[in-house]
Amino acid sequence: IPEFWSGMIKEILLVWNGDHSLTQSKKGMKVLNWAADPSKPFRIVYPLQEGFANDLMNRYHPRWNITTKAVLFYDDDGPFYSIPAVTSAFEYWKRNSNAQIGAMARLFDLGPRAQIEKTNLLLASATENGIIRKKDIWVSNCRQSQNDRVKYHFQHFAQTNANMALPSGSILHHNFLCFLWHPVLEPVRQFVRAHPVHPDDVTVSTIVSHVSGRPPEIYSRRVNMPDSPPNSTDFTKEGGNMDSGSFDLDNKKEKNNMGKDEGQ
Repeated sequence: IPEFWSGMIKEILLVWNGDHSLTQSKKGMKVLNWAADPSKPFRIVYPLQEGFANDLMNRYHPRWNITTKAVLFYDDDGPFYSIPAVTSAFEYWKRNSNAQIGAMARLFDLGPRAQIEKTNLLLASATENGIIRKKDIWVSNCRQSQNDRVKYHFQHFAQTNANMALPSGSILHHNFLCFLWHPVLEPVRQFVRAHPVHPDDVTVSTIVSHVSGRPPEIYSRRVNMPDSPPNSTDFTKEGGNMDSGSFDLDNKKEKNNMGKDEGQ
């Protein structure tokens, strides 16, 4: 890990879902040779060899024994963000560790009934508190009795009031991993595996929001700082190309603890 990451990243974890071996390509061999050095904090896990299906949810499995409280996720194709962006995200997470933190966020379009409910809740919030706090309201979704429908709004990224965050650059407290793989949610994971687009992003954000009672918190993936390393504003080149990594929280104080038995 380059020096400017060494104080923040404790371990890089590559979750390899491929049917073929890493040894079958030059890039794969390069990764394996790099990982073979015990001085490098890099680990590869092979879910398919352990009986798992080829599933995007595998990267969220608690079986991989991540020891840090914060886990930073990336898709295999990125995008990967600059050092200032990830640093600011980590600081933001430490103040909001009971929510998902993300950089690329989306909105859900509500149906007519739910939209009216949301508007009324916003008005009531403004009347009682003198300020509208959209994150404090909870809008019901009654698919059977009210024929409500929620649509995925993919035309643009949400800057505020997001309903979900895409995986790349997102940060979760590791306690959420057990909820994401709880046995009671197996039908949800089966739906993700069977669906043509395998919507793990919507699934993770929805489960975390229901467990925590909080929507995702959003940070800027473009951060310009005067003392940044060269080209640090090119957020597509500096993060490496690993699937997920975990932060070293030794000597870091977290403002919103989620429990007493949280590892290190």
